[in-house]
Amino acid sequence: IGADCVTEPIDPCVGMPHFTGSQTVDGKGGEFCDVPPFTLAMANATYYRTPAAPITSTTAATFRVAWSATALHVWVEVTDATPYPNTSSSLLNLWNGDNLEIFASPKTPAGLFNYARAYEYGAFQVIAAPPGALPPSGQAAFVSTGYAAGVPAAQYKVSATPSGYTFEAQIPWTTAAPTAGMPMGFDAGLSDDVDGVYNANIEYRNYYTLLYNAKYVGNCTQYYEPYCDSRNWCQPTALE
Repeated sequence: IGADCVTEPIDPCVGMPHFTGSQTVDGKGGEFCDVPPFTLAMANATYYRTPAAPITSTTAATFRVAWSATALHVWVEVTDATPYPNTSSSLLNLWNGDNLEIFASPKTPAGLFNYARAYEYGAFQVIAAPPGALPPSGQAAFVSTGYAAGVPAAQYKVSATPSGYTFEAQIPWTTAAPTAGMPMGFDAGLSDDVDGVYNANIEYRNYYTLLYNAKYVGNCTQYYEPYCDSRNWCQPTALE
């Protein structure tokens, strides 16, 4: 998004930057130049679902995420030599292929959230697939276990790049917003489908890494991960 942009990384589990100015969701990302980045890389992930990606993997995503009183603002640049989005025409299947995930709550996560944003002050999980996904509602969805609803087209844009794809979003808060100096909930994920065919796990997705995972059982039944219980998210302070 620019050679002169901030490059010093931030730990988004410690502090979430405060977004200033305005954002136009156009897939260009210039508004994020002053937002410090963080990176998820398949090759050296701390949190992942077995199996771990090989150390030779070059798939990675650089996130620039910030909060404001009105929305969560997101810019992600994904490096993926072979993007394979799920093409089943179902939003419920966006996870099963190349994708990225954003989890957020304006307050301290308490465990329960859903695709309709009916709990935890509108806490949410969004899954976004690279260009090529076929769901009629678009390439991004609010999801929870067994359910999905399309993110309104005006709130996000996915674009192909020579090295992978980008994702820009402005997701409005619903019933509450973060408070500066107080905790909020956040997490992120990255999935990689390396060949576009079913693997030994009867999935297209080969590797899955996360920013953070407390591995709290809570509302989970199989994998103790952020998708089933928001207490598995990290809790950064909303910075001034």
